[in-house]
Amino acid sequence: MMLKGTLKLIYLINLVSGILFFSSKSLAHVELFFIARILSGLSAGLTMAMVPMYLLELSPSDKSGVFGVIFTVGLNFGVVLSQFLGLENILGNESLWHYLFSLYGILVLLALPTLKFVPESPKYLYTVRNEHNKALSELSNLRGMPISDISWELENLLVSPERWTLKRVINEPYSRKAIIITCIVMLGQQLSGINAVFYYSTSIFRNAGMSTADAQYGNLGAGIINFIVTILSTTFIDNFGRKTLLIFSSAVCVFMLTALMISMQLSSIGTIPGISYFLIVFVIGYVLFYGFGLGPIPFFIGSELTDVGPRPIIMSAMSVANWSGNFLVGLTFPFVNLILKQYSFLPFIVFTIFLIIFTWKVVPETKPSFDQESTDNE
Repeated sequence: MMLKGTLKLIYLINLVSGILFFSSKSLAHVELFFIARILSGLSAGLTMAMVPMYLLELSPSDKSGVFGVIFTVGLNFGVVLSQFLGLENILGNESLWHYLFSLYGILVLLALPTLKFVPESPKYLYTVRNEHNKALSELSNLRGMPISDISWELENLLVSPERWTLKRVINEPYSRKAIIITCIVMLGQQLSGINAVFYYSTSIFRNAGMSTADAQYGNLGAGIINFIVTILSTTFIDNFGRKTLLIFSSAVCVFMLTALMISMQLSSIGTIPGISYFLIVFVIGYVLFYGFGLGPIPFFIGSELTDVGPRPIIMSAMSVANWSGNFLVGLTFPFVNLILKQYSFLPFIVFTIFLIIFTWKVVPETKPSFDQESTDNE
């Protein structure tokens, strides 16, 4: 299925799941809720695999980082909007929760008319479908330039006549390395503690002396900061190497988590007045620097590591790694928190240190070289 066709499928699944979410309350059928949850999970997985890949294939080489981050910007905006609408005095209550769960169905309806303006990926058409003329036409419309000026973009792509399968991706040395790097980097992101911080930031803020309502607003504030930083990262991500940003962001996150863990321990002892307020500072600091690199880069680095042929399979593996890590953290952190208490962030620190070492030793720099692009153009 072509990328644009996959996007249509995602819209359809979202629309059906939104209707089922809304109907599950009015019809009082919990089974509808479970079906809707499965469908929305399927849609989320497809979105995670397809959209970063699609954006990268539409982007000019020297703007691939910006286009890669755009997906994370949209994702974080959705998180912030959900946090806001999920406040108890808005939709996060017993009588209105079904509106919160199904609201995205309206967004799908609004987006449907725009599909006719969405281009098919020229790179996909050129290398996978072998529709060269259509690919050149799509690229010309996309760039707003005559075909003679942009044909080199597609002609430099290697056309592979063989169909890519998971077995072939694993057997080919370069694609095998790419899928391993992509999955480990994504797992490292999920096991860096970001979900635990967001899941439990409300309780952390409450421990700092906030009321429950204020703690919820504090959690919303952390989400807004993450969103703003992700937007800001579009202004510099193509000026620095992906590898450099990933290591820097991860290293600062390790420091913030360590400081947060120590502050939680001191706060529980109660020996230093006002130490609980440092909990807020370190949570905000962690979210801030997470958005500089560790947040957005794992979502698109897989697309930059590979050619068009194996890219869908590798990005699908990335999506599986993302949701597997998310599920693992959500399932195990309550038990880890129960056992380790103030030291519950220690496993995330260890995983993030491993990610730093792995990135330093194994992950190649994927930032496109403008000099190379200019050479190719000549």
